[in-house]
Amino acid sequence: MELDTLQSLLGWCLVINMALYLMYVIMMLVAREWLVRRHGKWFAVEPDRLRPILYQFLGTYKLLIIVLNFAPWLAVVIVNR
Repeated sequence: MELDTLQSLLGWCLVINMALYLMYVIMMLVAREWLVRRHGKWFAVEPDRLRPILYQFLGTYKLLIIVLNFAPWLAVVIVNR
């Protein structure tokens, strides 16, 4: 695989993952109670226990985006220059 193709692939992965992350953050800001109730029913978890779990998920997902998408994309951009 050529560096240009790899750079494009990682760039699009980064864009898609950031869009999903931002969508979920916006949902947490706008419709937090609905989201907590919905997830609580699906997974039979109390709302007080679910809120920290959801925030931990967001933090972990953001870290994974940085480590698995942004850092490799940036490395390929630097090497491709």
